[in-house]
Amino acid sequence: MKIDGQTRLYILIGNPVAHSLSPLLYNAAFAACRMNAIYVACPVEPEHVGEAIEGLRALNIAGVNVTSPHKETVMAYLDQISGEAALVRSVNTIVNRAGKMVGETTDGRGFMADLGERAPSVKPGDSVLLIGAGGAARAVAFALVQNGFHELYIANRTVGRGRFLADILQCSVHEAHCRVIGLGQEELRDALNACRLLVYCLTVDLEPVKAVLQDHASSLVDKVFYDLRYSPAVSETAALFRNRGGIAINGRGMLYHQAISAFELFTEQRAPAEEMLTAYRKAHEREI
Repeated sequence: MKIDGQTRLYILIGNPVAHSLSPLLYNAAFAACRMNAIYVACPVEPEHVGEAIEGLRALNIAGVNVTSPHKETVMAYLDQISGEAALVRSVNTIVNRAGKMVGETTDGRGFMADLGERAPSVKPGDSVLLIGAGGAARAVAFALVQNGFHELYIANRTVGRGRFLADILQCSVHEAHCRVIGLGQEELRDALNACRLLVYCLTVDLEPVKAVLQDHASSLVDKVFYDLRYSPAVSETAALFRNRGGIAINGRGMLYHQAISAFELFTEQRAPAEEMLTAYRKAHEREI
């Protein structure tokens, strides 16, 4: 890797970021394309997001990925936001376009690409239980309803935030039908029984969800649990889901697919998908 006065710098911001595979994926891509560029992960505390963006702007950073918990907060400090990112109020990619910081979202397309590859039995028309209503959840939910998954249960601690997401979805896709529930065990159990796919969009394992999954009164065979997290490879909640016969998938493939989209936004050239996939697989093998 060549680093000199012309090296372009790309950065991941979030908290935490030490576990992130993004540097592996992007640096593999830069090497494959013989680009004079480097990608690093930088932890940023929530109270310093605005300062971080101003610093990135001043340093003329070429591009930025944004992870939890900053996907919504960061929007206030950008010059421009794409239509989709504005709609779901979530930015995970910032492109420096001639000094203007432009916010984009690639989470939804990354999720749908990975879901299609790793859970092909899940089809449009299947009902979905979405747990969480934050930035990544909104991007994923929007992608789901756009792709024919019109029956959604949205479970969130703050019901008002869940209703806000439901309103966005139903206004954008008229066929969408969203039911907003809290995190009571009875509500969660009924929604789980009604749905084929559960998408977990939180950073922690919630006790009410674990309690429902520990109830072995019914089987989860043929149901799919998609955990947007990928570290650890199998979360406590995912393990409980598997113990009841369900299929559990982590978010590593989503990271890979959204990174391809983000790379193409950053560079305006086709991503070296094979080289990025090789880096992804090597990282996966180290944890098996």
